[in-house]
Order: sequence, then C-alpha cells, then structure tokens
Amino acid sequence: MTPRENEQYSECIAHFYSESVVATLHFITGGTAAGKTSYAQHLAETLLAFRFSLEDWLFTLYPVEEPSKKSADWLTERILRCETLGKRLAEQALTNRQVVIMDFGLTTEAQRERFYKWARTNGVAFKLHFLDVPREVRWKRVARRNDEVSHNREKITREMFLKLESAFEKPSADELVDNNGIRLVPEKA
Repeated sequence: MTPRENEQYSECIAHFYSESVVATLHFITGGTAAGKTSYAQHLAETLLAFRFSLEDWLFTLYPVEEPSKKSADWLTERILRCETLGKRLAEQALTNRQVVIMDFGLTTEAQRERFYKWARTNGVAFKLHFLDVPREVRWKRVARRNDEVSHNREKITREMFLKLESAFEKPSADELVDNNGIRLVPEKA
C-alpha cells in the first residue's frame, strides 16, 4: 500500500468513526489484487479490530503440496468451512463489543448476501468496503506477486486472472447504499 493510499484509507476510516466505536462487522470486497488484505490489515490496526482472513486460513489450514489436487469442489468445501468458523469467532468477538474485519473476498453478490443476511439475523451493525481498482493496475500487482511467490502460494497466470475477473461481481450502487457501503478508489494505484 502506498503512503497516499494509506492516507486516503485513514481518512475514510476516520469518516466512519467520527462517533464512538461500537461493535461493527466490516466486509471487504474487490477484484483480485485490489489490496483487500492490505486494506483489511490497515483497518484492523486503526480500529484495534479482529481481522479474519480467508486466504490466511486456507493457506495455513489446507496446504496442498500438489496444486493439481486442488479442484473447485475441494476449494469450495474448505471455503465454506472457513466461513462457518469465521462467523462463529466473529459472533463471539461482536458479543464482547469488538470490531471485526472479514477479509473473505466476497467476490459475488450471492456470497455477500449470505454475509449480510447472517449479520442482520444476528442484529449486528455492518459496513461494506469496496476497493475499486482498475483491472490493469491489479494485473501489474499480480505479476509483481508472481515474482515473489512463496512456497504456499501459486502463481496466477494471465488466463487465471481473467477467469477470476469474469467471476467477480462489483457491488452495485444500490448494494452499497443498502449495506452501508463505501467505494474506495485510490487516486494512484
């Protein structure tokens, strides 16, 4: 995250918290390499919040030595397990008046709706943070990450990136309004 992005995000966070902090659930969404995890980390540090990261959990709990064994069904099953655990832990933290950040990607409207419904059912205040970063900027980030790939991360090819792009559903203006959302567009990405 650039210093300017850090400053922008801090201003947005300050806007949300001009009154006293209450137990709130924050959902982070954006396309591949939009900076969701960096933003979630910054938000968690600023708000002294718990951050639950799907990516961290998947790589830690379900490492796969051979990527070919990682099918869509294999991944979906594990994502749902992590979602269930994340919700349970978030409920405990929220009951104790803590702020919780859910860095779970939430790339489709259906996924986000599942989380909105869960929050409403539990009477929890929540906000959606949408990081809207141009595709080519994000692809450059992916290419840079590929050069720094660690033992537990896979390289993302341009073809894979475009497939992920086609699956991502940007939140509509109505979805943002209905779910106390904010669209963050970095000036310089």
